[in-house]
Amino acid sequence: MRIVIFAGGSGRRLWPISRKASPKQFEPIVGEASTLQLAMARVAPL
Repeated sequence: MRIVIFAGGSGRRLWPISRKASPKQFEPIVGEASTLQLAMARVAPL
């Protein structure tokens, strides 16, 4: 099985947290983990 995590978009709705230099996927929105880290943790057991 191959898992694909879609992590795109400019994140305009999350401005000023998300900027071009620091995309929303790499910003910690909830807690200390980024949304990309949270998605990777959810699929890790698979």
